[in-house]
Amino acid sequence: MQLNLHEVLNRLAEEAFRAGRADLAGDLLRQAVRTPHHPADDAERLYTEAIRLLNADDPRAAEPLLRQALQRRPDVPAWHEALGVIFAKQSRFGEAAATFRVAVRLAPTSPRGWHNLAMAHQDLQQWPAAEAALREGLKHDDGTTPTLHLALIHAWNELKKSAEAIELAQAASLKFPTSAAVWTALGILLSKSKTPEESIAAFQRAVKLEPTVAEAHSNLAAALGKLKRWPESETACLEAIRLNPAHAMAWGNLGNCLRDQGRYSEAEPALRETLRLNPTDADAAGNLALTLATVGQHTEGLTWYDRSLQWKPANAEVRFNRSLTRLALGDFENGWPDYETRWETEQLLGNKRTFPVPLWDGSSLTGKTILLHCEQGAGDTIQFVRFATVLAERGATVLVQTTPALATLLRTVPGITRVIDEPRAEVTFHCHSPLMSLPYRLGVRVETIPAPVPYLVAPVDLVGKWRERLRSVTGFKVGIAWQGNPKHIGDRWRSVPLAQFAPLGEIPGVTLCSLQMGPGQEQLEDSPMRILDLGSEITGDFADTGALIANLDLVIAVDTSVVHLAGALGRPVWSAIAFNSDWRWLKGRDDTPWYPTMRLFRQRKLGDWDELFARVASQLSSISRTSPSRNAAVGGS
Repeated sequence: MQLNLHEVLNRLAEEAFRAGRADLAGDLLRQAVRTPHHPADDAERLYTEAIRLLNADDPRAAEPLLRQALQRRPDVPAWHEALGVIFAKQSRFGEAAATFRVAVRLAPTSPRGWHNLAMAHQDLQQWPAAEAALREGLKHDDGTTPTLHLALIHAWNELKKSAEAIELAQAASLKFPTSAAVWTALGILLSKSKTPEESIAAFQRAVKLEPTVAEAHSNLAAALGKLKRWPESETACLEAIRLNPAHAMAWGNLGNCLRDQGRYSEAEPALRETLRLNPTDADAAGNLALTLATVGQHTEGLTWYDRSLQWKPANAEVRFNRSLTRLALGDFENGWPDYETRWETEQLLGNKRTFPVPLWDGSSLTGKTILLHCEQGAGDTIQFVRFATVLAERGATVLVQTTPALATLLRTVPGITRVIDEPRAEVTFHCHSPLMSLPYRLGVRVETIPAPVPYLVAPVDLVGKWRERLRSVTGFKVGIAWQGNPKHIGDRWRSVPLAQFAPLGEIPGVTLCSLQMGPGQEQLEDSPMRILDLGSEITGDFADTGALIANLDLVIAVDTSVVHLAGALGRPVWSAIAFNSDWRWLKGRDDTPWYPTMRLFRQRKLGDWDELFARVASQLSSISRTSPSRNAAVGGS
């Protein structure tokens, strides 16, 4: 069959699209529409004028012309595609999808047609339909460009088909090794699948392929930041900004990088620049809110949290961070509901436990059995197990599931019927609750926090053991701990080097007793301080630590489980807390409603532990001179 010039140009345009030459394809199509294939037919003229108007960004004017052209020639797939584009540009995505569907019926082997249909379904958030169209398109794809692969990767990502998306992206990286877009897509997927090292390698390939593209450097910066490789992350951010000073995401990544290093005064303007460039960026608003709240600008921080959630209501990370600010300010009424979103955050995603019985909703527990299960750290368990007594007072039979290290102590909590320290133990109960959800269900406010200390009691035999061990130890005995769990998200702010306690060791009549176990204990080896290392003698059971604390005059420690344990035992304890301290210590006070025998020593400037421990040493010197052992008067500031 002999082809006329019009048909030849259309076919060449199709080949140009397959080869990734969209610019050439457009030129060929424009030539085709200027070349009528039937002298008597004015459909070509109408189509040509419609395309001219479409290219001039006037789809409303182009639509009637193209409709007329299609009335005369309803068998041209490319014209239906053009009409679909006109609908899409006017956000009439349903009509666009219907029109693209006509196009693929007329040209079922056209990858471009299936791609257009998939994009319309994507605009409609119809991801399964988009997936189906892309699968069909790939059957006819000649493999010259990764367009369809990238679209299907995106669809699978939206459908939470992470494994399939990663597999396709990896295959595409082998098939299109010079495509920066493919390596970028693979990097994004790998970063979400918690394989940051591999994501960095993928982003580095993208940067190598497109070294002058700001987005490539920005993506690499974000991946490096997740691994706390902050100097490299900062360098990549700055390079992205150098290449494109108006790249909002690069400014946002720079702000996050600086904030994570504690450089808040530099992070704030970077995040504000992000919002200047993209005023409705919900993630940037949430990050600015977090930065402001951390440095004590809580009112403005809450304003930005609210704006972020206005633009992106389902953002669990922002709602959770907002809860921490509200709780720290004592706004428990609004803080506890937001705190329930913790299970949807990256930190705790997948950790929420489920049972064949319902989650307790706050209804009457009279005559019912409830299982309380621990979450997060040992300090959290010690702090929140107090609410088991409240439930028992309301008529519940209370079971508590915990770790073996805490089981002995928790069995002393009033109202607990059974403590379970074996995960496979067979128990029957009517409902369950995570421990840290209890204040929300109970409607706890700052003024109603139950604090009947001691609500934990160390075993008599272990207390006697440590009494004998310390019989020959003279002076005012102070237990110390300086290091928390290094895996804790905020450990770099709360833990300190052992050397910070040096001023305390120089006080006459004071004997420092180490309670430190695990990480941090190695610092004792090279320390010139006079410290009695008792941490190495503790069995690992919190009951043993509690019994030791019961024999000390005072505990001074950073924000770890040790201070919670001392507080729950009703023993005198001083907590050294960072300027950006955890929400539970509230703001602007040197006591805490959670533990009546605890006093708080707060940093007055972020990172300044020297000034804090100088205050601690001053007060310790005063009470050690005036208070005999086992009868310490405590105060804080």
